[in-house]
Amino acid sequence: MTNEEYKQLSIKEFTEAAKRYEGDHAGLYEMCKKDYPDILEELEKESFIDLLDAGCGPAPMISLLSEKYPDRHYTGLDLTPAMIEEAKKKNIPNAVFVVGDCENFPFEENSFDAIICSMSFHHYPNPQAFFNSVKRCLPPKGRLILRDVTSDNKPLVWLMNKIEMPLANLCGHWDVQVPTRDLVYKCCKKENPKIKDEMAVSIVKQLDYDFSQADQDKTMRSGVIARTIVLDKMVDEYLDKHKNTIVINIACGLDTRCYRMKGKYIRWYNLDLPETCLLYTSPSPRDA
Repeated sequence: MTNEEYKQLSIKEFTEAAKRYEGDHAGLYEMCKKDYPDILEELEKESFIDLLDAGCGPAPMISLLSEKYPDRHYTGLDLTPAMIEEAKKKNIPNAVFVVGDCENFPFEENSFDAIICSMSFHHYPNPQAFFNSVKRCLPPKGRLILRDVTSDNKPLVWLMNKIEMPLANLCGHWDVQVPTRDLVYKCCKKENPKIKDEMAVSIVKQLDYDFSQADQDKTMRSGVIARTIVLDKMVDEYLDKHKNTIVINIACGLDTRCYRMKGKYIRWYNLDLPETCLLYTSPSPRDA
């Protein structure tokens, strides 16, 4: 199926489901009781003023958020007109609802300081387009809170995406794929990173550590980036002035600067404990 065919199938299915979503078996809180507490917890970490709910449906999430934060501004976006009509019937203060494509936000740059997307992402045939829209509509310090089904079980994901989902499509259901964490990571990659280092990425993937914990400490993260940029500049300037240099990096840890400076020295020796050095893959720093 083409992306447009997926979207037309989605509109058809969710048009039929719009009124049922507010019925006895899918009431306002029942529908999002599992997602709302987690999304609220993330939102409460930093203040927000303008929030976009991408794939808002009949606006259960905005309804709950507006009760807790009645002074904020909310925008709901959904591809299905019937869903937006149901959302408008709620007459939520400080909320507007727009029919539109979550893969191509119909909004100006930096329109929101927070974007939430709950159980909608797996319906997008072009997830990268969604992330591109998010990046355009969020300021540098804006936040995306994405909640959806996923799995690290590769055989299970393959089975669902290659067999179960296509069969569901034939039956008129518009679930495109079960997104993996790898897919989300790839979509989140910055187009113009401050530091581009494939070796560092390779080493990090070998570590059994949840780096999302480090992401929560913005001061530390910004400090590490700033320090790396400054030290790279200092080393680069020194190597430009002193040709044929032999570098010894004592207690190097997981420093991959030698790869970023490749071609500017004769030899570069990284010295550290054996288990640390084993994480470096070919080419070895000495021969880089």
